Amino acid sequence: MSLPAALKTSFAILFTLLVLVGTGQAEPVVEPSPLDHSLEQEKAISLLIRQLDADQFAQRRKATEELAKFGKQAIPAMEQAAQIGSGEVASRTIDLLKTLAVSPDAQTASSALSALQRLAAGGNKTASSMAAGAIAQLKRKLGPYRIVETEPNPPMQPAAGFQRSVRISNTNGNREIDVTENGERVVVRTSLDGSVRVTWHLPDGQEKTVQADSADQLKKQDQASFAKLQELIKIADNGPGRFPGIENRPRDRMPAPRFGNDLDPFTRAPQDAAKQAPPERPALPQQPLEEAEKPDFNAVKRRLGEMLQRMDQQGMKGITPLELKRLDDALRQIEITDRDA
Repeated sequence: MSLPAALKTSFAILFTLLVLVGTGQAEPVVEPSPLDHSLEQEKAISLLIRQLDADQFAQRRKATEELAKFGKQAIPAMEQAAQIGSGEVASRTIDLLKTLAVSPDAQTASSALSALQRLAAGGNKTASSMAAGAIAQLKRKLGPYRIVETEPNPPMQPAAGFQRSVRISNTNGNREIDVTENGERVVVRTSLDGSVRVTWHLPDGQEKTVQADSADQLKKQDQASFAKLQELIKIADNGPGRFPGIENRPRDRMPAPRFGNDLDPFTRAPQDAAKQAPPERPALPQQPLEEAEKPDFNAVKRRLGEMLQRMDQQGMKGITPLELKRLDDALRQIEITDRDA
């Protein structure tokens, strides 16, 4: 190979390397946004909750251990799973909530205890019974007065005319947040694969949908939709009842003071109140029925005749349970009156 040809080959190789290096440097390193991190956590929590009902015991135990590591972030999902999941899921999530309720972090403990109280008062009988049992165990462990829940401050009122309705659904990790504020409706959908979709319902009945494979891509694609996505996720995470710009502080948790021979003032208070209470008054003797208060025998006889006539014509279908009860009460009163006469 001649010298000019060798130089041309060297220059060509050098040029190719420079192009490749320049192309590699042109690709910026994209750091994951906090929203992407939150979505990843949500996906992981949803997957672990589904594994709480796995066929293998080892999988259920492993999912329980991993779920406990998320702590406060997993409390809303665990509460929902206990409410709508199987008995196994309810048992494991309520046990986790009971553990978090004694966390040294006051906000975590308060959130877990509130979740247990809502489950205990909820409509799912299984979860309600388990949650009530967990609360009773916490009281025995900590003492019924070791944690005092003070009354919250009076709620601050939102701006005049502000209206909001929120609907949240979570199906197999696919989350939908439907929010209407002052007539403006926006629906956000986040999927397990990380994709997001924001649908704006416009006043003229039209819909505008913006979707992307990730929150970062949505941010590049449409800033307004990305901002609305962040806003609605915050509403769903903080609770639909919280209005914009208003912080709901957690309930104060304080140990009850103790003094003198481990005497608990909160335990003693009911005893002191009982001592200071006025003596009970003796019950007044019952007065006999006045003539006006005695049952109307003619009315009872008339109603009985009407009911017997309907029974002959229609059978028992013609008599309502309420009518039978009223008749029974009237006959019972007549019997008492005759016995006392």
